Formats: sequence, structure tokens, C-alpha cells
Amino acid sequence: MKTRIIKRYPNRKLYDTLTKKYVSLDDVAFLIRNNEQVQVMDNESGLEITNQILTQIIFEEGKKGNSAIPAEVLHDMIRWGNTVIDRGVDQVMKGVDKLVQDSLSKWIPRSNKEEIAQLEQKVQTLEHLIEQLSVDVENKN
Repeated sequence: MKTRIIKRYPNRKLYDTLTKKYVSLDDVAFLIRNNEQVQVMDNESGLEITNQILTQIIFEEGKKGNSAIPAEVLHDMIRWGNTVIDRGVDQVMKGVDKLVQDSLSKWIPRSNKEEIAQLEQKVQTLEHLIEQLSVDVENKN
């Protein structure tokens, strides 16, 4: 999936480089909800500010009363910062493991244990790549 580049100008306007049009935070949220990968760059400094814009979108949604994030989760995110997010990623990865294993056991006969072992290795490789991506993103911030 190709990443959609959005530039933020000093006047705080957002510019979609693909459509060559100014967009709003709601427009960016719409892109994300439609499975677009978005990267926001500060046009003046060249710094990536995607996390700031995503946080701003969540904030604006909350102001409109549309926030689906429970207050307890928001409190924990503020208290623990990246630690909470990292734990969340770990839980997602464990959930994916369990889902894959449960699904495989239902669809693949037990006689195909070698195939299951190969698939498990691929899942572990994907988990490692996700973990490395998480570290890389954290190091950029």
C-alpha cells in the first residue's frame, strides 16, 4: 500500500500531495478510515508530524463527542506513554498468534504438522518485523 503524503504548511493548512488540494483533519480521518496509509510532513522543517496530526484528529473527535476511546485508556496512555502502546502491540501480536493457531487447527488436518510449523515460523517472522518497525518508529520520534 502506498503512503499518502500530506504536507502541513506554516499557516497550519494541510495539503494532500496526491490530489493537489488542501484537506481538513476530517478529510485525513476519512482517508485513514478508508485504509489509506497517511504520512504528514511539516513543509517548513521537513519533520514527520504524523503522530501529532493523528493525536489532533483523536482530540477533535473527542470534542465532537465521537471518541470511542474510554477515558481510562486515555488516562493510561498519558500516564505510561509508549509503554502502554507497546503493551497493546504485544497483546495484539499474542491475539493474532492465538487466532492463527485456532484457525489452523480447525482447517488443517493434524497430519500436516510440518506445514503448521512452517506457518508458525512465518508468523514469528512477521511479529519480529512488526516489532522492529515499532522500534524504528520509536527511534524516529
